[in-house]
Amino acid sequence: MNTQLVEALRQLNLKPGQTVTVQVEGDLLEIRKPPPDEPSAYSGQVMLLPWFDSPDPSAGTLVAQPGKLPPPDPVIVPRDDEEQP
Repeated sequence: MNTQLVEALRQLNLKPGQTVTVQVEGDLLEIRKPPPDEPSAYSGQVMLLPWFDSPDPSAGTLVAQPGKLPPPDPVIVPRDDEEQP
C-alpha cells in the first residue's frame, strides 16, 4: 500500500467501531475500524496462494547493450537431383 495513504489513514485516528466516509474522484469510500473482537468479513473465505515462485529481487539485473549481431548461417538449398538427409 502506498506509504502516503497509510500515513493519511493513520492520521484519521479512528477508534474501534468508528467509520469515516470520504468522496474521492466521484466515488464514495467508507473507512471503518472494526472492534477488536469482531471477526473479519473475509475470515471464512479461502485465500489462494500463488502457484508460481516469483524471483528474488536481489537476483540481479541484466543490462542489454545495443550492437551488431553475427550474420545467420547461410541457407543451403539442395539441388533437385541431390538426396535430402
